[in-house]
Amino acid sequence: GDALLMRTPVKDIPAGTDVTVMINISQKTTQAPREWVAEYWDDDRWNEIRKFVTCNESTNYNCATFIGDFVLTKPVVNDYVKVRFRMVSDETSVVNFINPSPWYGAALVVNKNAPAIRSTRKVLVLGNSFTYYWGSAFVLKQLARSQGCRLDIRTHTEGGISLLNHVRTYRLSKDIIKEGGYDAALLQEQSTRHSDYASGA
Repeated sequence: GDALLMRTPVKDIPAGTDVTVMINISQKTTQAPREWVAEYWDDDRWNEIRKFVTCNESTNYNCATFIGDFVLTKPVVNDYVKVRFRMVSDETSVVNFINPSPWYGAALVVNKNAPAIRSTRKVLVLGNSFTYYWGSAFVLKQLARSQGCRLDIRTHTEGGISLLNHVRTYRLSKDIIKEGGYDAALLQEQSTRHSDYASGA
């Protein structure tokens, strides 16, 4: 189909429960659709979390990450919490464009016993494989959520690239930087650049 579906079984969660979701998308062709929308199932219909874009400028070790959250308006009893990621295009099969890989993670967490949200911060995350392995931006979001802080994260990571690549080369990185309104930024430089700086290169 035209969407990736994620779901997790639950026994009984009340209305008002918030859910956090992450997916890393690696595209295997530069012809892949760039625009997607994340949606969740609630009140017998699909509801939009937000639209997002992936990076189809490169297929080399590339990872575009969506991290978002939503609040269920209805209880879910002996059923599934469901999220889908749908291509905004005329294409009909995501398998033509997506590279499944074990280090590109996905997560769906029901925050049933988390404290009430007391604050929200918007965070920019730019980096490389050191950043996207093990879903570090998602872990950061969940650590903050456990303390009652909601992080609204925008991120782009690709293996081996530098911060200079982000600001000069990649459209996705430039788009999310331009979006603005950030309270904090997490920046991961390419791993060998530190020795370049030290040597004056």
